[in-house]
Amino acid sequence: MSSISSYNTGEIESIFIEPDYRSYHIGSDLISRALDGMDTCGVRRKRVSVGESHEEVWVVYRKFGFYFRMTILEQKQD
Repeated sequence: MSSISSYNTGEIESIFIEPDYRSYHIGSDLISRALDGMDTCGVRRKRVSVGESHEEVWVVYRKFGFYFRMTILEQKQD
């Protein structure tokens, strides 16, 4: 779910909550635990990537202090 790089950067890599369970704050609990673990390890920078069409989760990450820093575009391969 999360990782820490050799550059002391933590990243939340993958969280998915089934739509029927999204109102139970499970995602927020998982994010809190990941961030607490990073704090315990002394991580200085924390990141999260959100895939295209998952914009609804931005509101949740903003509550944890995440902000837009960069947008990465990737060319589709035919």
